[in-house]
Amino acid sequence: MPAAVELKPWKGGGKWLSALDVRDLTGQESRTDRPCVELLAPLGYLPSTSGDLEQLAREGRLSELAPIWCPRGFRCDAASIPRVLWGIYPPWARSNRAAVLHDYLYTVQPCSRERADALFREALLSCGVSSARAWIMWKAVRLGGGGYWNARTPEDVQAAREHAARNGGSLEVSP
Repeated sequence: MPAAVELKPWKGGGKWLSALDVRDLTGQESRTDRPCVELLAPLGYLPSTSGDLEQLAREGRLSELAPIWCPRGFRCDAASIPRVLWGIYPPWARSNRAAVLHDYLYTVQPCSRERADALFREALLSCGVSSARAWIMWKAVRLGGGGYWNARTPEDVQAAREHAARNGGSLEVSP
């Protein structure tokens, strides 16, 4: 008989399940100098839980612990930071994995915008970003991200979801 697996909650946010492997497409895919990258391998993130894992198991809610996978081939601009702020908040820095995850959640919209932004803040902390900087970046997406989220047409979202499904991306995120 196999040994029982001990379920323990972890502290300090979620866990990255893979390294970030990208190809820089800046200047190749558009006429701007905004960063553009393409994932060469899936990027995985396991969100944290504020609940007790044993209780989640008893309640049949372990699906809330499902990892989020950004698929190979996904393209994004990383952190959408105005150029004037790049000296303070570079668009490609310690926060890069969290920025790619957040762009994926905004593109595919597998959860509410509020949940996507909360996951961004948690993922920033999991990247080693200070809590003060994570809060500032979270507040920036709360204030400025609505335009992009709302501009996505149902056809845009559906096309992104189809690409994700073909390439192993997550289409559901726990509430």
